[in-house]
Amino acid sequence: MAYGQLGAVIIKENVSAGDGVPEVMIPGRKVDVIFMSVKIKDFVDISEIMRESITILLNKVVHIVHTTAEKWDGSPNKNDGDRYLISWKLPQLDD
Repeated sequence: MAYGQLGAVIIKENVSAGDGVPEVMIPGRKVDVIFMSVKIKDFVDISEIMRESITILLNKVVHIVHTTAEKWDGSPNKNDGDRYLISWKLPQLDD
């Protein structure tokens, strides 16, 4: 299971006591995030037509998603077949 960039920070902080046991009572903090979901339309039909070549298409799509996310300081978070999740952590603004 992958927890993404922000999840890794949370896990690191929660096991920082050194005994390897998660500390679940650490106070949280608010993080403002924008999420974007990208979906390949008609993925099932496309994969049936392309058969083995679907891997080539998916590799190209993943490359575009990752490159674009990283170019604009985003983080690709999750891939679920025909869906991709990208997030952008917003800077903290003073109230």
